[in-house]
Amino acid sequence: MPAAEIMETWPEWKRNYRLTKYCVVKMTDENSIRRLVMAGKSEVVRSLLLTDSQVELVRAVELAGSMSTETLAVKLNITSQNASAKLNRLYRAGYLHRKIVSAKSGGIEYIYTASKQ
Repeated sequence: MPAAEIMETWPEWKRNYRLTKYCVVKMTDENSIRRLVMAGKSEVVRSLLLTDSQVELVRAVELAGSMSTETLAVKLNITSQNASAKLNRLYRAGYLHRKIVSAKSGGIEYIYTASKQ
């Protein structure tokens, strides 16, 4: 295995590999994905699939460079809670990164950026 592949950081590793009950699978390998599906582990593959609206959301974040929950809520005319849930789901799936900043209200706010895929 080349040294470049060994030297991945944890976020890169997490994005490229998935831990199943029995093995670690590099998700860019189509045969590994097929084996997961045939082994009854299709929920792992399904968890990585995005709906059309989620793809549009990731692309909107890419085009904007970064996006806050409030910005998304205004843009889509939805509640802040709904926007937060949508962005958080994509963050947990590894499609977005986020950082914490101080909000004007004195609390915290997440700023999301697209992951480099």
